[in-house]
Amino acid sequence: MRCTMSENQNVKRAEPIETCSYKSPCVRHCCLDDKDICIGCGRTIDEICRWSSATNSEKQEILINCLARVQGRNIST
Repeated sequence: MRCTMSENQNVKRAEPIETCSYKSPCVRHCCLDDKDICIGCGRTIDEICRWSSATNSEKQEILINCLARVQGRNIST
């Protein structure tokens, strides 16, 4: 049996798949400070909510921002 497409059928091309996937920065120490920033991972509440639907480039930006927040904290021991 041979399958053919009729002339009026259109083929949709698949969207490119992002091959790199970033791991969540969550360290399971979830507690928001007075600025709604997680003291565990450094993400804002908005970044936490957007993570699962963010593109890889958005995730990369979130990771850069949360790392800067964590490194910029003044932690006294």
